[in-house]
Amino acid sequence: MEEADLRAWMVRAEDLPGRWRSSERPTGGFRQQVCGVDIEPTPPTSGDRVRFSQGGLGPFLAQYVRLHDSARVPQRVVGDLQGALQGCDHYTTKGDGSGQSARFRVEPLQVDGLPDHAVAWRQTATRGARITTDMVLVAKGEGLVAFVSYAVREDPNPQVVADAVAALERKDLP
Repeated sequence: MEEADLRAWMVRAEDLPGRWRSSERPTGGFRQQVCGVDIEPTPPTSGDRVRFSQGGLGPFLAQYVRLHDSARVPQRVVGDLQGALQGCDHYTTKGDGSGQSARFRVEPLQVDGLPDHAVAWRQTATRGARITTDMVLVAKGEGLVAFVSYAVREDPNPQVVADAVAALERKDLP
């Protein structure tokens, strides 16, 4: 996929209501298991990420896009997560090779305007910095799009991910 096509998937600060600005690119990988579901079961053909903030302590919004050879992969990931999250209240990451793992408490998240081809949940780290994040995964054609919202001193506002999903849904994607 050409870089211009991949950029079409990315939300811009001006697509969001409020005073958002570009922030440093998020770090870390996209690949992990959530409640037993691998959210990147096959290597993507391309991907990108971006982050926005409204201030030094947040709120922050990160977007990750992974494009696959087939629409089946994003649809399967979202469908599997929709089912898995119904009976899951926590999960543990395997870590980054340093032996460190993280455990997250998981709860359902109501997001206004969430399309059928999406899944949302709130997760809170139960060790170390107890950051709470709102997570949304959207399957859209061959793309799997993740939105992650968090703030440093308070719980995230679900409206942030709702606005991001609405901005994505307005895009005329390739």
